[in-house]
Amino acid sequence: MKANPPQFHSNLKYIQLYRRQSRLISEAAYYFTNMVSVESFILELDAKSLSMDENEFERNMRKAELASAENLRPVDSEPASSSGEPNPITRRHGKEIKIGETYPYMEAEVGELRVGDVEDLLKLYKEVVIKYSNLCDAVHSLSLDKALALAGADHRSHMPHTLRSHPRNEGNSDVSSSDLAEESPTN
Repeated sequence: MKANPPQFHSNLKYIQLYRRQSRLISEAAYYFTNMVSVESFILELDAKSLSMDENEFERNMRKAELASAENLRPVDSEPASSSGEPNPITRRHGKEIKIGETYPYMEAEVGELRVGDVEDLLKLYKEVVIKYSNLCDAVHSLSLDKALALAGADHRSHMPHTLRSHPRNEGNSDVSSSDLAEESPTN
């Protein structure tokens, strides 16, 4: 199984074998359980588990493999841009990204553009705006999640164990001890 990080399976096994169970709690345990479930799902993936026709499953798998191989193929030669200079290259996640191929108008001058380029430019502009918006949303969400996790961890560390494990409290951190006391049967 190809994964990032490499040796994903052995990393999970290592955590299972050598991580103290007392330290594998809360968010870390939830995350670890999800990763084990993801690995299991991928390894056991077949047409029957997805309730699909076998032929359709195989066809889609081949299509996905081809698309993946196309994205990962090595670049043998670098084509030059129209001005005779090589396309600008940047690195992302250890892979070279050719900006000129993804955004062909990146190095263009105003005088080089034609009326026929407007449609392509508009399409590329929309793609960039969508990517930028999604990136901003993701960063904002991550910063909120981190802030909530820090605030929640501090708040939960002062709660008695019975409050944290109460069925009504699952998924609802706003339940107070007085709310739970009202539900408790009295002798």
